[in-house]
Amino acid sequence: MENINENNGMSIEVINERIENLRNEAITIKRFIEPHEVLLSQMREKLSELEKEVTRLVDERMSAQYKGLKEKHPDAVLLFRCGDFYESYFEDAKDIANILGIVLTHRVSNGMEMAGFPYHALDMYLPKLIRAGRRVAICEDINYKKTTKKK
Repeated sequence: MENINENNGMSIEVINERIENLRNEAITIKRFIEPHEVLLSQMREKLSELEKEVTRLVDERMSAQYKGLKEKHPDAVLLFRCGDFYESYFEDAKDIANILGIVLTHRVSNGMEMAGFPYHALDMYLPKLIRAGRRVAICEDINYKKTTKKK
């Protein structure tokens, strides 16, 4: 006597054969995917290392530019335009955070102190810095756009 499934009329033997075929297909797919997963994992790790190195070098370049300009203009607060923000670093960051009442933070990559605000808020913050007696130099990082990630 053949065992028939009431839902779709397949026998137990046909169902068991189908299960076995699907399991074998799954095993074949897993065997194909496994080496690629290892490779993808290695590629993701390499990508992460490359992104960290790019960030470190961008920070190093920016820090060198900032320090060079600060040597030329020691009495000015430097505001660097970086994408959609104006940022200040080191002692200038502490100064503007205090004057403007904004958060003093630091770069995760190198611990450098920084404070910043959206570029469209310059008209609000610049007069506050000037009223506080600060000379302000606005700097455009011409290399910034070349090193940012496209989304």
